[in-house]
Amino acid sequence: MVGLTLLYVVINPVLFPEPETEDAWISRSVLGEQLWLAEGHGVFETSLPGVLNVLNAVAYFYGLYGAYKRDPRIAALGGGVALTCKLVYLDLLVKYYDENAPERE
Repeated sequence: MVGLTLLYVVINPVLFPEPETEDAWISRSVLGEQLWLAEGHGVFETSLPGVLNVLNAVAYFYGLYGAYKRDPRIAALGGGVALTCKLVYLDLLVKYYDENAPERE
């Protein structure tokens, strides 16, 4: 399963080309993350986006532990917190992109 996941990560850019516009929320989140990292920010720094990434990782592994133990409550809690952290993280990066993106033609 890990091999399939890694294969998907490698072929993902080929399967899904860059969007034609930057209007979509998810497109702006990717562009925001690229801009954030290009400006020297870290993925796991002490700013709010970085803290959300740390919480996301911890919650993800907690949910994975719940799945391993076959405890749906732990798995659901971990997955729910991880998803919430990720969506808030992406929303912050959309706002960052909207405020800091270079002028588009």
